[in-house]
Amino acid sequence: MTGAPRPTTIGAVLVGGESSRMGADKASLDVAGTPLGARSVRALEAAGLTDIMLVGATSAHGGLGGRVVDDLWPGEGPVGAVLTALHAAFLVGATHVVCLACDLPAVTADAVRPLLDAAEARQAVLVTVDGRPAPPNGVWPVALLPALEDRFGDGASSFRELLDGIDVVEVDGGAAFADADEPGDLAPFQVG
Repeated sequence: MTGAPRPTTIGAVLVGGESSRMGADKASLDVAGTPLGARSVRALEAAGLTDIMLVGATSAHGGLGGRVVDDLWPGEGPVGAVLTALHAAFLVGATHVVCLACDLPAVTADAVRPLLDAAEARQAVLVTVDGRPAPPNGVWPVALLPALEDRFGDGASSFRELLDGIDVVEVDGGAAFADADEPGDLAPFQVG
């Protein structure tokens, strides 16, 4: 007996931001001996994902792991980066993408697994932190790409606009998904 094909989920770490408040490239910042962006890559790997892409990577991101995917919409922020990840996933036949920001110093595989458990065919799964959605962190079904791309083409530049009317499941990510925007946000994670 043949069943339906298993969903294929790949990972994406968004590394192309400007890091203006941090004052340096966030993904490459050393945090206790590990580049900050590598923490997101390692969390995805430890959660069982074997194909991980770095969206918007440059030569500075060579030590993070994962394969480099050029941002199709450079300068359009994380919305363009998520759409880029969905395009790349479509090209390899994946059904879902777990997207993580590169500035999550406390993210772990244990924090990523509930996202995978909540994933369904046509629902986006978004992480919340302190009761507020924290995109791009979440699971994005490739099946949503046409609708999301249409909205983006019509001027949607925020995740709120992009997901308006789309079925979204929210998963509380807690402190594991707290992002680091300024140098002081990394102090608790430094050894010494």
